[in-house]
Amino acid sequence: RVGCSFGMGEQQVQLAVALFRKKNPNHVNYASLIRWALGEAPGSCCAHPEGASDPQRGQRPARNIFLLIGPPGAGKGVVAPRLSEAYKIPHLSTGKMLRAAAQSGSSVGSHVKEIMRRGALVPDALVASIVRTRIQAADCASGFILDGFPRTRPQVDLLDAMLAETGDKVTNVLLFTVADEALRTRICGRWSHEPSGRIYHETRAPPQSLRLGALPSPFTMLDDVTGESLTQRADDTEQALQTRLEAYHRLSEPIIVHYESLGIVRRVDADCMPADMWVRVQAALVNGRYVVVLHGPPGVGKGTVAPLLSQVLGVPLLSMDSMLRTIVAEGGANAAQIDEATKSGLPIPDDILLGVLRARAQAPDCRSGFVLEGFPRTAEQAKLFDAMLAETGDKVNCFCSLTAPDAALRLRIAGRWVHKASGRPYHVTMAPPRSLPANGEPSPESMCDDTTGDALVRLPEDNEEALRARLEVHRKDAAQLLAHYQAAGVLRSVDAQCMPQLILDRVRAAL
Repeated sequence: RVGCSFGMGEQQVQLAVALFRKKNPNHVNYASLIRWALGEAPGSCCAHPEGASDPQRGQRPARNIFLLIGPPGAGKGVVAPRLSEAYKIPHLSTGKMLRAAAQSGSSVGSHVKEIMRRGALVPDALVASIVRTRIQAADCASGFILDGFPRTRPQVDLLDAMLAETGDKVTNVLLFTVADEALRTRICGRWSHEPSGRIYHETRAPPQSLRLGALPSPFTMLDDVTGESLTQRADDTEQALQTRLEAYHRLSEPIIVHYESLGIVRRVDADCMPADMWVRVQAALVNGRYVVVLHGPPGVGKGTVAPLLSQVLGVPLLSMDSMLRTIVAEGGANAAQIDEATKSGLPIPDDILLGVLRARAQAPDCRSGFVLEGFPRTAEQAKLFDAMLAETGDKVNCFCSLTAPDAALRLRIAGRWVHKASGRPYHVTMAPPRSLPANGEPSPESMCDDTTGDALVRLPEDNEEALRARLEVHRKDAAQLLAHYQAAGVLRSVDAQCMPQLILDRVRAAL
């Protein structure tokens, strides 16, 4: 099929295959056969059997090879440059490689140009040959990121065989998932800078040139770096998208199944803003679940930042206080003991706390990880928590310690109100509910929960004397706790003396 597409007669093709098979029937290097059919240097006609030495590879370490798989508009173009920068490996887009080949003037390029001019699909073998040549370049010595290849199950086999020649294999498959409906909104507002591949969006990631209220056009949509006009793809329409999505789902499923069987697929929930995509990719690349712990003194902002961080990472928030309240309300295991300890101000035994956390962390929504707030509070609890995670091959990936001076904490506590049923925190100035009018006086009538409309309350312990005692307890327990995670290399200290959104940005940077 390859030979005939290049004008070779059927007898010539049969003869070529027979010669290759005769030389070594067990290890035919089909990539060499393809290169020979294309008029390239034939090289070796036999692949290296497993365990044999490979002169091309020598002592070179295994390469980092990423595949990006996802529907059109999922955000692959947003993530690829960051991934390339982080791993110091090139991003190889199939579309760009084919266009480069078509413009190269070579015999292969001329054939590609003619195929693309007709609007036909470039044959798998020809695409594989172009990819093979590109990944032998010096900048691919440490690895590369493939975007747009393989697109079909036969192309997977071509790629795997090609990599096996140099003792390499795909190391990570990033699978970006987004609901089809969300993609329609993204695609129809997408613009790109064709020379660089930079992606923009009319609302999600507009260029600096698009002023508020201006209509998107080639005159208002300009690349941030070069100032050149951006363009929209001809097939970035709702009608064309439907056809492309149907083709994507049909062709990608067997590819995903293949790589899932190898245990290298990393799923990324791409239903988020572009700024949060990279954090989610980093979380997906962690071996095991991505576990983040938020820690800090009372009033530092954990309760406000934790839900926001949960949204950024696309994993659930596990608040120990909320979990305990739910158990008491629903009459779960140890509900009476938990309720009695809470009312009397006594500590709840560590084995009960760990049991509550273990049960919640086993839920399906924690499959990719979770954000934990309110536990552990002591070094002993940290050791118990680490042991629990180790049972499933997991660990704490980031222990984020929020810090603020005592004076700032007093001001925050003095203005704090909470929704008693859910534990949602508010603040008169830093995070007021929608019910509080501008310059309004805080009261049970004006301070209402944004979700339920219930009146907010002040906690009995939110006073100067109680805060002083709580801070003393926090400092006593925190010293050894922070030392524990410092030794593990996962401690990140974040200055939380700022507004909640800025705290979130600082936590995101710390991750």
